[in-house]
Amino acid sequence: MRTSWKYCWILLVLTACGSKAADSTAADVAAVSDVQDAALADDVTALADAGATDDDVAVADTGPTVPTCGPQAAFDLTATGTTPGTRVGDLTLPTLDGDWNLAQSWTGCDSYVFVFTAPGSQYSAAQAVWKSSASDLLKNSPKNVHYFFGSYEADDATAAATVQTQKDRFDTALAALPAEKQAAWAGRLHFLSVVPFNLANWLGAALQKAGVFGLAIDRQQQWREIGGISNLKSLMYEVQRADYEAKNALAEAADHATVVQLWTQTNGGNGWGPPKVYADVTLPNASQMAQFDTATLDMAHSCTGGLDANCPDWDREAYMNLCDQTTETAASVAMACQTGTDTLACGCVKPDGRSSVGTRACAADGKSYGGCECPCDTEFARQITSYKRQGRWLTDVSAMLPLLKNGGKVRFRYDTPDGWLLTTSLRLSTAAKATRPTTLVPLWHGEQYDEKYNSLFKPIDVAVPATAKVVKIVALITGHGSGTDTLNCAEFCPHEHIFSVGGKTFTKTHALAGTPAGCQQQAVTGAIPNQYGTWPYGRAGWCPGMDVAVWSADITAAVKPGTTATLSYQALLNGKPYVPVWTGGGDYKPVIRMSSWVEFEE
Repeated sequence: MRTSWKYCWILLVLTACGSKAADSTAADVAAVSDVQDAALADDVTALADAGATDDDVAVADTGPTVPTCGPQAAFDLTATGTTPGTRVGDLTLPTLDGDWNLAQSWTGCDSYVFVFTAPGSQYSAAQAVWKSSASDLLKNSPKNVHYFFGSYEADDATAAATVQTQKDRFDTALAALPAEKQAAWAGRLHFLSVVPFNLANWLGAALQKAGVFGLAIDRQQQWREIGGISNLKSLMYEVQRADYEAKNALAEAADHATVVQLWTQTNGGNGWGPPKVYADVTLPNASQMAQFDTATLDMAHSCTGGLDANCPDWDREAYMNLCDQTTETAASVAMACQTGTDTLACGCVKPDGRSSVGTRACAADGKSYGGCECPCDTEFARQITSYKRQGRWLTDVSAMLPLLKNGGKVRFRYDTPDGWLLTTSLRLSTAAKATRPTTLVPLWHGEQYDEKYNSLFKPIDVAVPATAKVVKIVALITGHGSGTDTLNCAEFCPHEHIFSVGGKTFTKTHALAGTPAGCQQQAVTGAIPNQYGTWPYGRAGWCPGMDVAVWSADITAAVKPGTTATLSYQALLNGKPYVPVWTGGGDYKPVIRMSSWVEFEE
């Protein structure tokens, strides 16, 4: 979504103050400009006008229980990290209720989230978050978290008094909860009795060097930034995100996968020009590939220095494609040609086995044509980048295994305009499933979404193998474009995609598109929370800072092995074909990004 958005206050990096005295005053905290405070006010107003309140988010209260943790590593007492992304060491904190120790509290199931305030009109945004509803946080947050509150004041006594007021607010909110929920929060709310800069440990030193108004320690003992929160309740999404990543870490520890590394801290940006970010890798051989029934893609987007502040600003479509392979053996073809103009066709084969045509470009000396460059247009996975926040996802791409069945050397390409640092691996494993994907037959690709859309898709006949045990339609479908028609399509309108076969229909819906908090709800399943942009709004099949899940529909009952099945497709909006009413504004017209296949499993 290419709309303007100003950054919120949280995680504003302060000026270095390592040389200041231990009794640093609030003036030592770097100034947050009036412009930034005004931006926060504008953004909160805009969200409120759109009805985007946190109360719209349906978050199940976890009560006294916590997510299943699985086997956990003991606290690493040798860790010494003091910057985002690093594993931190032990920590003892003086609180209004006595000293608290991180290693002694450690279970591997909990996150630890810190939020700070400071006096002075220049910190009004931080104060607004500090004074927001304690009750909303307590009622909605997962309980596998410890929250810490501290204040940047002139001295410890003043800081303790400010924090005591905050404690009183939380005590009042707790008293209004049922007894079992009060018990769930016992020992999980902590109020620092000193100025955070004055802590005689790594946290105090780190805040002296680069203070922040908020930070977290996740379930993997890593320092985490907490993004652009607008109130205390927003902290809960960081807990959900930590749970998501911890679940993925546990899954990877248990999958015994064969790991194929594609990129490691590779700049994935290619501007708006031709994509040039490739990975040439070698897979296991064909017989080994036939043993795998599961494939997952571990994709991380990070930024220089591990800091969100160094990340690209916008949410962009990001595509990972699998390239065709040449069928020609000649490395070059000797023939006079005109450099920069002449090309020569060459033979290629697509990952699904169909033939394709590549090109050889005229060499610089004009005496020969170079190597065969094959098309790279078979989509393998899709993500949407975030508004200026780092993230990592574990995506099930098992449906794509047939595209890799020949094993050996393959080439992947990543396509997005911004310079995210990519760290990506393909994990191949065996989960003893009853069937495994063996064949993918391509169906339709998306087009411009307007009144002509459905006329572009003709029925397709597909031969169903006699050996097929399970037949599915699998697809990647997202809607993009906004601000050009009265229904705000195709990013924010709930279009439906209807596949028909054997007298039955199978529909992919986008019910969250256009809702005020549809993407905010998905922090628990992978959406990067508290981004510096309009991340809360629901989109059609995607969210900023999230992978796009492969959608599938089991059509086994609608087809007969050994015969031909006829499949058809259409997209509807509110039960009718979409006929846009153009507003005359903007140029980001609606488009459906779709790759679809029939998948056979044996």
